[in-house]
Amino acid sequence: MANTYGIPHISTGDMFREHVDKRTKLGVEVKGYLRAGTFVPDDVVNRMVFERFNAEDCKRGFVLDGYPRTLRQLTALEEEVKRRGLDDRCSH
Repeated sequence: MANTYGIPHISTGDMFREHVDKRTKLGVEVKGYLRAGTFVPDDVVNRMVFERFNAEDCKRGFVLDGYPRTLRQLTALEEEVKRRGLDDRCSH
């Protein structure tokens, strides 16, 4: 679908790996959770995904993969979509 519409495929797993590999502030935080064998908290995942929405390639849309995984993530996503005025362009 991403290829068909020319929009990015946003994978939280890929983003975790990219941030960890680049040793970003977020990557260092994520790596700590992964090393401990715990889930990355919803607020950290949400922050990472919402930051990605700001990229130029997301202006025409995007396909989410691996997100949302929890009710808290879903609720935050719904709020973010409304905040950005994208709720009329979303498909579930």
